Amino acid sequence: MKFTKKMAALFFATVLCLSMALPAFAGEWVFDGPESWKWWYKEDNGNRVTNGWKQIDGEWYHFKDNGYIDTGWINLPKTLRGVVEDYAWEETIQQWYYLDASGKMLKNQNYIGGYTDETGLLNEDWFFEGKFYRGNTNLEKVPAPPVEGAKFKNPLYDDGYSVDGQVVKGWEYVSPDYKTEFFNALSSALGPERNDFSYRIPQGAYTMDQPFLESTMIDWFRKETDNWSYSEDGTGLIHVHWVNE
Repeated sequence: MKFTKKMAALFFATVLCLSMALPAFAGEWVFDGPESWKWWYKEDNGNRVTNGWKQIDGEWYHFKDNGYIDTGWINLPKTLRGVVEDYAWEETIQQWYYLDASGKMLKNQNYIGGYTDETGLLNEDWFFEGKFYRGNTNLEKVPAPPVEGAKFKNPLYDDGYSVDGQVVKGWEYVSPDYKTEFFNALSSALGPERNDFSYRIPQGAYTMDQPFLESTMIDWFRKETDNWSYSEDGTGLIHVHWVNE
């Protein structure tokens, strides 16, 4: 009897040591190839992450319904609800995010006419009462100067400025921070159909140029040779180009 107790104690001690020595199972990336050549993420419980955002190692990724990561531009709807003078309203707006080729959300990236903020959400630049604002999908007025490396140009004047410095015909960006992939993906994701980029003009406000809302995205972002340019051609179309280093 005494021997049996010793053996039992030794057995449980051995099991405890083995359990402590086993490494904890952590989440991991899984690559499906050559069938799909896509990545998905397996959580520590063995389940596949699907349909939504997940932060992994400090980076945000968005997963499709089937669990594969999204890349490029993604368009996620958001429903807004409210009551104004006893009239209920509901509106669905489209929020755009950009994920690079590895699936990581691109944050704090500027582009012509807007930028992605620290959350990765795409925002629009706009003007109100002659002042420049950095706006978001709720069109909160946040006064700010143009992004670093940008300047406004008026094609009517050689120096790029109007006489009083108030008339703005376009912004010219020359910065190594812009990526050709960023512009290519934007025009490809939106396609040739008209899309106002979820940009709503509040009463009394006006944009940098009205054709900015009337033109199609395929016209806004047009590639010419190996560079990107931003200009007005007299037809109301706005063109953007990337200036390579």
